[in-house]
Amino acid sequence: MMPAMRFRLAVLLTVSACLATGCDTHADPKPAAVSRPSETAAPQGDPKEAFRDARLDVLEANTGFYRVSAVLGPLTLLTQGQYDLEREATTARYSIAQPDIGQIVVDAVVIGEGGGWMRFVSGMDMTKPSCWFSIAELARVGVEQDVPQAELLVGGVAGVPLPLEVILRGTVDHRDGDRLLGHSTLLGLSGSVSAKFPAALGLVDYDKTGRVTFELTDGRLTGWRTRMGDILQDAERAGLEVPKAMQVYQDYKDSMGGISVLLSQTGRDLTIEPPPRELIVTPVADDKEFERRLMSCPEE
Repeated sequence: MMPAMRFRLAVLLTVSACLATGCDTHADPKPAAVSRPSETAAPQGDPKEAFRDARLDVLEANTGFYRVSAVLGPLTLLTQGQYDLEREATTARYSIAQPDIGQIVVDAVVIGEGGGWMRFVSGMDMTKPSCWFSIAELARVGVEQDVPQAELLVGGVAGVPLPLEVILRGTVDHRDGDRLLGHSTLLGLSGSVSAKFPAALGLVDYDKTGRVTFELTDGRLTGWRTRMGDILQDAERAGLEVPKAMQVYQDYKDSMGGISVLLSQTGRDLTIEPPPRELIVTPVADDKEFERRLMSCPEE
């Protein structure tokens, strides 16, 4: 039987990889809609200038909170975190809920290129949160194949969350009220939802782009939206091969697969630090010993 620690990690990454294998779409999801431009919308200034100004405000604010939500068939995915762009640091609480496994919740902290930690918070019969462990150290205990996905799950590049990469690398073509329609990196759009989604599409860099709608409130950038179906169509247009099992999302592009990102409290004072040393354990090759170490931390 697979040890509990490795089983939880495997379930987390496998469930997130449902995107790469085709989820059951018989559920009745309530997607986040993506608005398209109105044919009668009145001119409201240069959309590119509005986006540049709003993006500059995000950069100058430096810090903030983000929330990513998606309903994909039976899966409900939610990521909530905070970021510090100057320090290239981010935190995230990532949860996946599916009827047959319940909900799994994971915390993560990524600081710069050298520091990334995770812990299991709840799910899979856990009675308390686990200790923290280094993401990079997983490669030393025989789960090398899971390390890139675990890093991408929350980090992006050097601690910059992928939902923020979408904003930093975005371009805008049209404006419809408080919505700016444009494009951004497919790696960021897809990776904001699932760790294994970019890998399934063969995305290895940021040059390929997909459609996205940026949202303004009183001139401030407050988030973005897209659809799974749009991501897959844009991937094909960019010359990528969409796995056959994922093509179901193209059929449901108008009724499921909504992805929504919200930004809030930009510029707020916050501190992102590594977990306390006394709550970090070192992964070891022996699964039972690693499990014992993971569950040795006191309850909070």
